[in-house]
Amino acid sequence: MNHPPDDHQVTGGDATIKKGQAMARVKIIARLTPDLAAGLRRVSALEGRSVSDIIEDAVGRAFANAGRDTEQAAIMARFDGLARQHAAHDRCLETLFELTAHTTRFVMSMAPAINPADRPALNARGSERFNSVASAIVARLAKGRSVWRDAFSSPAVHPPAPSHASAVEANVETKAETKVETKVDEA
Repeated sequence: MNHPPDDHQVTGGDATIKKGQAMARVKIIARLTPDLAAGLRRVSALEGRSVSDIIEDAVGRAFANAGRDTEQAAIMARFDGLARQHAAHDRCLETLFELTAHTTRFVMSMAPAINPADRPALNARGSERFNSVASAIVARLAKGRSVWRDAFSSPAVHPPAPSHASAVEANVETKAETKVETKVDEA
């Protein structure tokens, strides 16, 4: 197809010069369906642009979108992976919660009945033990340690957690290890 140049273009050989800038062009032959070619000519006439310019713009947009589409596909794949990890963590937390709940029910079913007169003293002792356990947990996690990491994973898989000890150390006594007494004293 040989089209006359637009009034703001001068064509000669393999180069086209547009309003003050030189643009080298390569001749490419493309085969289109008759309907697509007729539509392309109509758009060219309506917009007052050459068929080559319209094709060049379309190809440029396709390449620009291809990069974004690839980038978006990579991001979506990463989100899918994170969603699968999140679902796995949810299942683990639910399992842990169920184990803890059933263990607590079992321990409570085995505990002797409490005399109402002894209840305030036992509540105070239980509160003290709970605070001791909570302090030990916070201290271990502040050091980047946990029973899970120590017992079930290798250091290469889970490096120590970043220390957030500055906020924690003000409220927690850092003891080498805090023992939790689990035996109920008979009164």
